[in-house]
Amino acid sequence: MRHLKFVCLAILLLASCTLFNSCKPAEERFADRITKIEKTLNADSTKIPEKAEVIKLIDLYSEFADKYPQSKRTPDFLFSAGRYCMSYNLSTKAIAFFDRIIQNYPEYPKHPDSYFLKAFIYDSQLSNLPMARKSYEQLIEKYPNHELAKQAKQLISILGKNLEDVVAGFEENKKEDKSAAVAKK
Repeated sequence: MRHLKFVCLAILLLASCTLFNSCKPAEERFADRITKIEKTLNADSTKIPEKAEVIKLIDLYSEFADKYPQSKRTPDFLFSAGRYCMSYNLSTKAIAFFDRIIQNYPEYPKHPDSYFLKAFIYDSQLSNLPMARKSYEQLIEKYPNHELAKQAKQLISILGKNLEDVVAGFEENKKEDKSAAVAKK
């Protein structure tokens, strides 16, 4: 009899768990599915995820954002999609994700980062210097006191220069700083 009570209790517990999970809102189930895939892709930090798997995840992020634009998770998912796109040189897709954040989620804490990463993609991946400059300037205008705005100013000053010129410029500035320090003494 005791064994029967235990079996009935186990069945009841299993049924309630199944019922609870199926009663979760569709948005939450979708987000849980994305989170599970993220964990799988990031489980081994020494292994680079397969591009096909990442593209599936990016598509899920996009689908979630389309279905649930008001969800608190949407800007995070869009940002993650943009970062993954950047990592896999899907530059125009990445820019589109960052633009969605810029246009639709101005209160999102990573809003300035979205401007910065968009500019960085234009600069480093697409070699579109006018658009890089424009995006950096938008960041500076919108967030003049943000740390990324300071970096954007520095990057604007070296847009279009080759690495040797940039290094030579830094070395020249170093010499000038040393000379000014000696002159003050």
